[in-house]
Amino acid sequence: MINRLKRFIHILENSRISFQGFMITLFCIIFLRNFLETFSDIDNFLTPVSSLANFIHYPIFYICLLLALIIILFWLTREKIIRVTKIILFFFPIVLLAPILDLLLSGGEGYNISYLFGDLPFLFHKFITLSWGYTGRGITPGIQIELIIVFFLVGCYLFLKTGKVISIIVGLIALYIVLFVLGSMPSIMTFIWNLIGSIKGTEELFSAEVVLNHFYSFNHKIILVFFPILLVELGLWYWYYNRQKFLVILKNIRGLRVFHYLCMLGIGMFLGYKFMYPDNFWDSPFPVLILFTSAYSVALAWWWAVGINDFHDLEGDKISNPSRPLVTRTLHSDEYRKVNLIFLVLGLVGAIVIRYQFFVTILITSGLSYIYSAPPFRLKRVPFLATFIIALCSAIVCLAGYILFSNNYSFYGFPPRILFTILVAFTLAFNVIDIKDLQGDRATGTVTLPTLLGEKKGKRVIGILVLLSYFSVPVILKSLVLIPFALFFGIVTYIFINKKHMRETPIFVVYFLFLGVTLYFIYPQI
Repeated sequence: MINRLKRFIHILENSRISFQGFMITLFCIIFLRNFLETFSDIDNFLTPVSSLANFIHYPIFYICLLLALIIILFWLTREKIIRVTKIILFFFPIVLLAPILDLLLSGGEGYNISYLFGDLPFLFHKFITLSWGYTGRGITPGIQIELIIVFFLVGCYLFLKTGKVISIIVGLIALYIVLFVLGSMPSIMTFIWNLIGSIKGTEELFSAEVVLNHFYSFNHKIILVFFPILLVELGLWYWYYNRQKFLVILKNIRGLRVFHYLCMLGIGMFLGYKFMYPDNFWDSPFPVLILFTSAYSVALAWWWAVGINDFHDLEGDKISNPSRPLVTRTLHSDEYRKVNLIFLVLGLVGAIVIRYQFFVTILITSGLSYIYSAPPFRLKRVPFLATFIIALCSAIVCLAGYILFSNNYSFYGFPPRILFTILVAFTLAFNVIDIKDLQGDRATGTVTLPTLLGEKKGKRVIGILVLLSYFSVPVILKSLVLIPFALFFGIVTYIFINKKHMRETPIFVVYFLFLGVTLYFIYPQI
């Protein structure tokens, strides 16, 4: 009997499931569970939950739960994590039992399904009593039966894989802790927040309210809590899946350029905070979570743009950037596309949770990144228009940061001079990124200033353009005090550009220093 079960598990673990098939199956089960709760949950009786709950909140909750379970089983069995993931998917339909059982046990009336809301003594009591018993809200009888089945199956899997009682005990305890923490997340977050001195009840902290001049519902707030957890779990999963590939992707994120866009986002936040200071900024953890999620949304959208560029610059990268993932074949194109798609989806999910207007800005910058790198337009082949697209993306990200604090959901009040400065300065300066790709661009027929003018003359012209970009800042902003700084940093950058072996890192460092100086001096003028 045991051997038959092992063979059955082995067949499931080694079954061929495409990425598309896996994701479609996973979300189909989640959406079906949500639909069944329409009939079994008193709060939503015969009424589907909101789109935010149905398409983002609940899927993120279940994916966080599944990833945590997968990682626990991986740690204890040391089975390949992709095999553990397949097993979890095959048994995931068990989640459909709870709403069906609730309807049967309640005679068709349903129960009130919710997170566990309460103070620390309440949570401690629930924890040591295994959350048993339905008290009119929380973990329903159907969910309790469902969890018993889940614990039994997890115990069986651990027994078949390890044969060790200690592994079973540790696995079940770890699973219970994960389930309890996720199911009590609003109360746990309230307890943690209250440690810093703000005394609020869970329902008060997670109630719908205006945060950073924008309305946030319970679903918004709980997603903001789960989003960083999801990112960490996904990162761990991929690390355990293939450490080498994880490190290659991490190395390929172009950290200095990511930091550039985060600086643009930060400038927008800085301006918005100064002009529309929200009275409730420190009343809850959600403003910080909003800013964190917005930063990750921008970074994820940029990493997607990096992937698009890598796909369409493959031939040139073989010459100019031989360490790129597709060139070294550390990542096959199909797998890279999957990772890249996940970056885009996560970036857009984080953006839509923050607010619709922020989502629009991230969507537009993602679209511009595609037009910049990919056919049919592939605008990176057109000098100055290519750098204008980069400057435009930088300006839009800055506006995205500003809109986080906007009380009328618009860009109204954003200083036009700063917007114009970003467009002009970066259109001139970002020609510098074409220098290191000279040989690859020349081989693929990509038109840039270095390929048109040659390396030596191209460096000089680009150095002059960068010097002009530095001078454009004090001119457009009408800040005379910045002129000597522009001259100094511009000359230093010109020297770095015209070295025999130019490196981008010192150039970006000088730019970031000048950006900090500029913010320091223009702050009193804003």
